[in-house]
Amino acid sequence: MNFEGKHLRLITDTHGYEYIERVATNKAVGIVAVTSDYHLVLIKQHRIPLDQVVIEIPAGLVGDEQDETVEEAAHRELLEETGYKAGHMQHMGDFTLSPGMSIEIMSVMLATDLERIEEGGGDDNEKIEVITMPLNGAHKWLKQWTNEEQVVDIKVLVGLQIGMFHVSSQIARQQLDITSFVQKSEK
Repeated sequence: MNFEGKHLRLITDTHGYEYIERVATNKAVGIVAVTSDYHLVLIKQHRIPLDQVVIEIPAGLVGDEQDETVEEAAHRELLEETGYKAGHMQHMGDFTLSPGMSIEIMSVMLATDLERIEEGGGDDNEKIEVITMPLNGAHKWLKQWTNEEQVVDIKVLVGLQIGMFHVSSQIARQQLDITSFVQKSEK
């Protein structure tokens, strides 16, 4: 180990390769929150390393302050950052964030059946703005943001893909329900 700060540790392995790990936890959770009218809930917050506001999916650390499951952390972070409570939370997979630099793994959760019960905005150290982006025509939003030179976190694209998959699955289920209903009605 080369350096340990309050939150991060710099490691050098036996071959001289350097990487970082978090002191308290190496688990994170990202939440793809989709509203009933098919909008993706996003946040904007200033990120000190970039010294810019970044558009992101809601996310946070798992178990850094208390013992909790990934799902508990997802519910906590979603409510804290956006003010939304999820009626349903589904694990979509675990992904590496920056495998050449960090051992951190992010579990991505799909949050649906949303209800806005608070303002959100993050904890005392965060100044988060909540925004929503319609899944239909999302490419226009992304193009506008990049034309305005706004920084968009890559996890927004992952969120968009998962959100679109969720919507197409719902539509397919509804079509099957209608087809089944029509077939039963014709008998």
